[in-house]
Amino acid sequence: PSSAVDKSQPLKEQPYIQLQDAAANPVVKPVLTAALQVRATVEPEPTEGGKAFAAFFLVDVRGFQFSDIHFVATYGQTYVMRFTLTTAVEGWSVADAVSNPITAKDCGQSEFFRSKDVKCRSCPVGAQCNGTSVLITKLNYWRASTDTEIFILCQAQAEACMPGQEVGTCRHPFRGPLCRLCLPEHVGESCSACPDTLVTTIQVGLLATAYIAVIVFTTINALRRDPQKRNVNFTVVFKQTITHFQNLWILESLFEGLSSETFSLVGGGSTLTLPVTSINCLVPSMGSVAMFYFYMSLPGLAFLVGLVLVKYTQTMGCMASSKRATMHIDQQRKWRLRSFTRGKRSLQIYLVCLAVVLYFVYPTLIEQIANFNKCDSINMGGSAGTRRFLAADYSVDCDDKGYQNTALTSQFFILFYGLGIPLSFLLLGKYLNRFHGRRVEQETFIFFMSGFRTETRYWESMYMIRKLVLISIVTFVDDGSSLRTYLAMWATAAFLSLNAYIQPWEDQQSNLLESKAGLSLTVSLNLSLLFAIPAVKGSTGLPGVITTAILAVQVLVAVRFLVALCCELRPFVGNFRRYLALRQRKQRQTKARKAAQSIYAIKQETDRFGESGPPPEIGRHSVDRDGESLWQRALSRVRAGMRDPELYPGVVPAPNRTDPELRRAIALTMRQEIGNMGVARRLRRYAPKQVRLQEQPGRQDQAAGGDGGRGGRQKAGGWGAPGRPGSPRPR
Repeated sequence: PSSAVDKSQPLKEQPYIQLQDAAANPVVKPVLTAALQVRATVEPEPTEGGKAFAAFFLVDVRGFQFSDIHFVATYGQTYVMRFTLTTAVEGWSVADAVSNPITAKDCGQSEFFRSKDVKCRSCPVGAQCNGTSVLITKLNYWRASTDTEIFILCQAQAEACMPGQEVGTCRHPFRGPLCRLCLPEHVGESCSACPDTLVTTIQVGLLATAYIAVIVFTTINALRRDPQKRNVNFTVVFKQTITHFQNLWILESLFEGLSSETFSLVGGGSTLTLPVTSINCLVPSMGSVAMFYFYMSLPGLAFLVGLVLVKYTQTMGCMASSKRATMHIDQQRKWRLRSFTRGKRSLQIYLVCLAVVLYFVYPTLIEQIANFNKCDSINMGGSAGTRRFLAADYSVDCDDKGYQNTALTSQFFILFYGLGIPLSFLLLGKYLNRFHGRRVEQETFIFFMSGFRTETRYWESMYMIRKLVLISIVTFVDDGSSLRTYLAMWATAAFLSLNAYIQPWEDQQSNLLESKAGLSLTVSLNLSLLFAIPAVKGSTGLPGVITTAILAVQVLVAVRFLVALCCELRPFVGNFRRYLALRQRKQRQTKARKAAQSIYAIKQETDRFGESGPPPEIGRHSVDRDGESLWQRALSRVRAGMRDPELYPGVVPAPNRTDPELRRAIALTMRQEIGNMGVARRLRRYAPKQVRLQEQPGRQDQAAGGDGGRGGRQKAGGWGAPGRPGSPRPR
């Protein structure tokens, strides 16, 4: 018969049985022709269809011709038909006949069959079929085992899963379930090779330095700001810009293509995110759990920054302890009031640092907590069943007890950080206002309250709650669902309406700028919904047009923020220019004064010793090669010793240096050593006032005379005489 059975249809080629004698010759006219019957049975017995068939001997065909044999064959099973002569004839011994193998009809190239099936099946999504029971994977699809027909899509961008494999096989250097993990010394979604250790260390160090510099700059700016001053426009625009970029960073997964990559790149710089890939290269053993706890400890950075600033204030700018000991307590208080801390107490400095750090790390903390509680349920099929993996790291099994304990801790953090930070800001501010006054409250939370009206000074907490809501929507609503985009758009529109109604900012321009930022987010999310339409997604040009429109909206808002920042930076630029001009003028004055002193000293030596100059031993003790007086250096050392008694140990203590009697004895001793050249002339030579008088000839007579000029009094009475009004004050 036919070698293939098509479901329950009769065989295309029905069996024909011939009766043969012992010599294998056909028996065309047996004696009992009408009574001869052959029975056909299918072995093994089929589950459906006929099981036994009969045919009588026909003279015209000279044999037994079957016409109605049909049965349902099971795929994976081979059948035969056994033909038995059921009529007993005396003296005959007829052996049974067995047909050729019979199987089920072959399936098409886009079909397959499973063992014991009675019909073909359509090829599963992600599989390649060839009409047999063997299934192999398509490009970038994963199969857990051969006993399952579930093929799972791997990462779309990396194409880590290899095609043509019966079970999931990863392309180098990927590994793990769905090829979501990397081999050692490879990191990232694309499993790129780790760069050189030195390069990675430099990258991490530069990024950490940049983050700390921004935090320190913002903290110092918040500490030095006077809460009574109304000129806080730069701080307001800066906060609004950072907040808008943080919202883009939160919502970047709702967009596609270039817009998503742009928002991730631009928004990532507005929040404190760690370079996870670089850290994994430096510390390969640092897994997701350790990284989670490291993120949760980031607010401790505020303590380190605050500790440095407190120590700087306590040491008065790293001033030597001996110098601080000689200062009066009022002088110390005055110095601290003039410093950037404005005399704030240590607790206030720590709270200001904490407020600034939490402002930058709040979105990162909430996202990390949400991601650590998000698990992907993967139906592996077959004996593997359904497994749950941490969405951020497939090496973590969500059904593991260790992970569940950490997840319970993360739920505590979501309450402590997610809701605790906004509420603690409100409660602590109320406490300070009640027990320490409004000024202390504003000084402590000046960074959060800058730009808001008095009635809405805690509105920054509302912006934090908005970030919490958006992160929760993006994280816990199913990926690829339009519901995520709808919920995010409705939440953004709700906060936009609330902001427009309350008008929390003190400046109307700030309210308008905040409304523009919220409106741009709402419009961008509305445009991104077009990607869910199949006709738009399958088009070649429309996705690019939509992406361009989204980027254009955000570029306009970014330019508006940039213009506002530049306008508010003009006063800072003007002050910096004035500072540079003043510094250059002082440098020119100092340089001119030193040059005049050197010229005057050389002139005095020339007047005394003539054109030939002083003897080598005298010149060596008066003026060195560059024209600077060694005597001036000695005077500088004397003045430094008067300011700091411990600077030159073993000499006369600083209080005794101002004693008139002691100074007179020193002057007499020096007069004997130098000779006729008076001590007063020797010291007066380098006085800046004498240089100025020398440059003004009209005042020489007044300076040389005795009618009130200082030089006249010194010449008449001698320098250093006790009790005389002409005695110069110690410098």
